[in-house]
Amino acid sequence: MAITTFARIQHRRGIKTDLPPALYEGELGWCIDTRELFIGNGDPFGGNTQILTAYSPNNDLITNFWRTKDLEIVSSVARPLGAKLNDFASVKDFGATGDGSTDDAPAINAAIQELFTSLGNLAVIDQARQITIHLPAGTYAIESPILLYPYLNLVGDGVGNTVILVNDAAMVCALATSDSQGNTGANIGSGGATLPKNISVRNLTVSTNGNKIDCAVLNRYQKILFDNVRFVGPYVPANSGLFPYTAVRLQTLSPIAVDIEGASFLHCEFSYCTYGIYADEDVRYTSVVDCTFQNSWRGICMGSVPVNGGPAHTTITASTFKDLDNFAIYYAGTNYGLSSVGNRFKNVGVTEGTRAILFGNPSIYCSSIADVFDTLQGVTDLGVSNLVHNGSQSNVGVAASRSISFTKIFAPTVSQSLYKEAMKIPVEFPINMTDSSVTCVSPPTAPYSISFTINGVPFATADFAASGTVATFTAAAPTTFVPGDVLEIIAPNPDDPAIGYITFDLTAYTS
Repeated sequence: MAITTFARIQHRRGIKTDLPPALYEGELGWCIDTRELFIGNGDPFGGNTQILTAYSPNNDLITNFWRTKDLEIVSSVARPLGAKLNDFASVKDFGATGDGSTDDAPAINAAIQELFTSLGNLAVIDQARQITIHLPAGTYAIESPILLYPYLNLVGDGVGNTVILVNDAAMVCALATSDSQGNTGANIGSGGATLPKNISVRNLTVSTNGNKIDCAVLNRYQKILFDNVRFVGPYVPANSGLFPYTAVRLQTLSPIAVDIEGASFLHCEFSYCTYGIYADEDVRYTSVVDCTFQNSWRGICMGSVPVNGGPAHTTITASTFKDLDNFAIYYAGTNYGLSSVGNRFKNVGVTEGTRAILFGNPSIYCSSIADVFDTLQGVTDLGVSNLVHNGSQSNVGVAASRSISFTKIFAPTVSQSLYKEAMKIPVEFPINMTDSSVTCVSPPTAPYSISFTINGVPFATADFAASGTVATFTAAAPTTFVPGDVLEIIAPNPDDPAIGYITFDLTAYTS
């Protein structure tokens, strides 16, 4: 290209209505009233080209979608620049930094609130507002929960690239559902507000940063999807499950007149959590597909203390459970239960002597089909009308009929009765209390032996070594209880003020 030297730059200035339709080639035209700048095209092109400034009508300057340079998609429709830019919003447009230290929660919540709050009750979705919110790659430190409004679509740049990082140990959780008026917890749905519904969170990591809180608490939701999300909690492997911090906690917060249902987890990872997914209330239609649960205490825990029968219609498929200290899947509700199909289990329950799956008493209509275990039998079935059909197990285990789980938080006093029950059905505790466990968080300073008695006569002990956190059972023979026999668990004499958070998970079988 030849270089042309000008002795001076020729330009014109005036109001826009006086701008010539064709400036001379290279001549500038400045509109003093609209603050717009043009340059002449010259022969043979003719006309003027606008040089974009902050005062240009940028919203009107985009035309079509282009496949490659100078190749227009014939069927594309011309749209203004503003409309195209409004297809999604970046949290950085609202002041988030992603620098890993600045509290970005106010900026992220401002983006969500402004884009997902409409007048009225959202009976008609405001498409102009409700667009995808993008979290570009970065670490977004937060000191208050991110609120998941109805219809929210929150998308990051991938697991490990976009990280939501808790930066305040006083928080309850990192993510929390909210209704259309910003209400949370038990206030969700008040004042006619729309419940948290049709929400999706994709392609990011949520980390508690070692703080002992939940990653996400989902209250009164209807249809919520987590896709390619990594949850990282504060759990330390082999530290027992006495601090109930979860990756995702599902709650109805009853009473409410509608079903709470439809939590789905696809391609997610749950790591270093006491529980990966936890629910006691009657949440429905939970789906877990192609997820990984690892380096945690329990993977999925449903109905350990069931409310209104506990969760119903939970389906877990094609997922991996590995390196878990306790059960991978625990279900003890009385609603139509849990189906585990085609899942994989490796190094599960070894630390605390449990199997991979527990269908507790009196669970009904649960199933384990085509699951693959690295132990001979992977399922403890304490329920009714449950189906177990796997390569290594087809309802061949002895059906257990009584499970007992409780925690003693503070150190027991001398010879304190920790638990007492008159059995209502015949059961048997096997030699050395197989499939039972007793653990603690705060270990004793000296050997510590807990006694198990039948009608006042000892039949087994759970023995902690000094500084030990997992007890070893001693029971020389099986012990059978008939209806009316009394099981009592008694603390030792002398006591040990150091021990604390003692958890009992006991299993007895039909005799």
